[in-house]
Amino acid sequence: MRIEFIGTGNAHGTPTPGCGCRVCREAQINLERRRRAPCLAVSTSDNSATLVIDAGDPAINSWLERPQNIGVLLSHFHPGHYHALLAHRRSNGKTRLLCPPDRPGIETITKRTKTFEIEELSPYRQIDIAPFSITPVLLNHSVITYGYCIEADGHRLAYLCDTCGLPPQTTQHLQDWHPGTLIIDCNQHPKSPKPTHNTPNDALGIHRSTGARRSLLTHVGCSVDAWLHHRPKSFPKSVAVARDGMVVEIDSPASRSKSKNAYV
Repeated sequence: MRIEFIGTGNAHGTPTPGCGCRVCREAQINLERRRRAPCLAVSTSDNSATLVIDAGDPAINSWLERPQNIGVLLSHFHPGHYHALLAHRRSNGKTRLLCPPDRPGIETITKRTKTFEIEELSPYRQIDIAPFSITPVLLNHSVITYGYCIEADGHRLAYLCDTCGLPPQTTQHLQDWHPGTLIIDCNQHPKSPKPTHNTPNDALGIHRSTGARRSLLTHVGCSVDAWLHHRPKSFPKSVAVARDGMVVEIDSPASRSKSKNAYV
């Protein structure tokens, strides 16, 4: 599999409107320091099939138009994760949108566009969208939120965005499933924790508790970027901070990055 991080920021992105911190000031003049709202694409190594995960930034729309796109996985119905879908008006067929059973959120999508075939998923129940096998898992957030365990061609990836720690059943599922790579929410500064998002310490705890070979941190807020700037050795080599445009190939026991922005 191949992961392409399209957006690695929180719902506001970086620079954050109205924020005058050093990170946001730098991002205003340095494109490499910017972060879009969360969205990424997971593809097969031959690029014959792609899953889009979350849709917080309009940049995702070019991926939705590609013939190899076979579906969208939505973690939850907060605007920062589905906003870009509302402007999507594809006329040459419908796109599968797989999501939690959140009726008000689903109605928001269906009232604005008829583009998507919506499928409500059940937690811990595997579905197959060839060549991917997908199992939703519950996360700790303010609305019903799913992470996704994705397997293709023997490689296993778990997407765990918008959570503070993990429910015990999800931790157990991941320990039994043995993921090779985790993508983990890391939005909150350690001094201002919230019950809906991970601090760096929370994210590191998930990495260690699940036994994953590698973890990539996403949904990163400007305060976390500032905190990490002064602590460049906060994580072991098996944990990296993702950036927009980062591409990671999951093709061997040592996944490699192909992005100059990578911290791997």
